[in-house]
Amino acid sequence: MVNLAAVKVRDLDRVGAAIDAAARAGGDATRIHGVRFTVEDTGPYLAQLRELAVADALAKAEHYAALADVSLGRLVLLQETASPPPAPLPPPPRDLAETAFDTAATLDESSLSPSSVGEPRLTLTVQAAFEIN
Repeated sequence: MVNLAAVKVRDLDRVGAAIDAAARAGGDATRIHGVRFTVEDTGPYLAQLRELAVADALAKAEHYAALADVSLGRLVLLQETASPPPAPLPPPPRDLAETAFDTAATLDESSLSPSSVGEPRLTLTVQAAFEIN
């Protein structure tokens, strides 16, 4: 029988304790298939990305217009594509018996499973089209 669980932990300092508790609850049959960190509220970050992307698109359009010896006309298209961060590849399953989870342990700072946050990434692409004069 296979049981799968997804756990959302908002306090990063408690991630190791959550992993350890799951491993203890499942015993030798427990397999941890990966930990994924995401940004829960992307709204403020996407707003900032939009500002940066539109400013970049405008600067590039002005540069291309100058290179082509034309003047930039009115904006006729502005389209956004937001991409979720790429999902990390899960690490291969590991046998918790090989990592000393099969022995009873007290829950102190030194016995917690290590976790690394990494850098979640958000991307946003803006397409802009202008008339030229």
